[in-house]
Amino acid sequence: MIWTAIELIAILAECFLIARMLVEYFDPKKAEKKFFHIFCLTSCLLACDLLGTFVVKKELFFVSSFVLCGSIYSFFALKGNLLEKLYMSVLSYIMIYFSNLPLLFVITNLTDTNVNEFAYDSQTVIRSSSILISKVIFFFLTQGVLTIHRRKKYHFKMAEWIIILSAFATTLLIGLCVLLLASGSVLTQYLFIAITVLLSILDIIIFVFLQKLGAINQREQTQNILHAQLVQQQKDIAQLDRNYHELSILRHDYGNQIECIRCMLQEDKTTEAMRYIDSLTKRHFASAEQHVSCSSSVLNAVINTKFSAAKSHGIRTSCMMTTTIPDSLEYDVSILLSNLLDNAIEACRQQKSDSSIRLSFAEINGYYRIIVENTIVESVLKKNRKLSTSKSDRKLHGWGLKSVQDIADTHNGSVDFYEKDNRFFVSVLLMKC
Repeated sequence: MIWTAIELIAILAECFLIARMLVEYFDPKKAEKKFFHIFCLTSCLLACDLLGTFVVKKELFFVSSFVLCGSIYSFFALKGNLLEKLYMSVLSYIMIYFSNLPLLFVITNLTDTNVNEFAYDSQTVIRSSSILISKVIFFFLTQGVLTIHRRKKYHFKMAEWIIILSAFATTLLIGLCVLLLASGSVLTQYLFIAITVLLSILDIIIFVFLQKLGAINQREQTQNILHAQLVQQQKDIAQLDRNYHELSILRHDYGNQIECIRCMLQEDKTTEAMRYIDSLTKRHFASAEQHVSCSSSVLNAVINTKFSAAKSHGIRTSCMMTTTIPDSLEYDVSILLSNLLDNAIEACRQQKSDSSIRLSFAEINGYYRIIVENTIVESVLKKNRKLSTSKSDRKLHGWGLKSVQDIADTHNGSVDFYEKDNRFFVSVLLMKC
């Protein structure tokens, strides 16, 4: 009688720990008290366990009813994703294997006892102690799952959940085969074949999952680099804006300074005029020509700075604007132009013949259209269809067009590359705000 009581206590403890883990993992939908749901789920799991252990006595029935009971109850009474609930129900049973099977093999080897006899027929202090120890191990496993969940919650997509559930289902089937082997099943040969096949399937699932994980990490790394580049470009453009503003002030003061020198010379104050000129020449300022002038000082700073850089390399530039870029877009457009004009200047510098860059802004069908074009000697798209960077350090370069694409996507637009009449075009559409 005492052995049966111990068995029932162990079964009750097992069901309670699974119910507690599921309820605390997902939280109830309506009732604030978790104990009510723990009690209800424990009762359901206990009924499945007792039915599978003492009445049906079929391992397959026990496992399937246990998993389905936890999944169905979680679906109707607890919060969370359906696939995640199924995953946690399968995981709970796999954890039972992890707490029972290793301990079973250790104890039977130490006591030199038959596995089948020890698991089903033996009624000894050692077996009872082993059952209680396995429940303690199971408690720590469930506690570990809850601790990890509280620290960080993971959100997987449908495809990822399918991969995870497939891996767990395969592991579960392998565990069942191992259990049947341990209990001395007559299907030993077939079980070994099944385990081999299942392990191969598990390897494939792991490979697919790692491949998908690698792709996700690559995307995250690209996004982090683009974000870092975007932040730096925003700082650079803000600095360009400040510098351009200072140059505008200096250009305005320049006329007054010339007038002052002229007056001194008219009054024959040559010494004072020379001293004044000396004081001016000691001040060194960067030069930036006024190529364009629009309503946005930020765009002025970027375009004029890039056009001045192009002119220093003997590259002709021109700009045509038939629309006004709103303030909400000026920083994104300035980053876009900074990247595209840098690429155009770099392409023109590699040409020995006469080269030029044209920039145009227009408004068409509810979109702002920005076109940057530059001369080319031979087709770029034929030689480099993916437009990869030609610079040696690919980790630091080659992100400009990715940044342009990212800005276009942000504003529900598009980026198009084409060639015509020995010129390379980049056409960007940005939806109006």
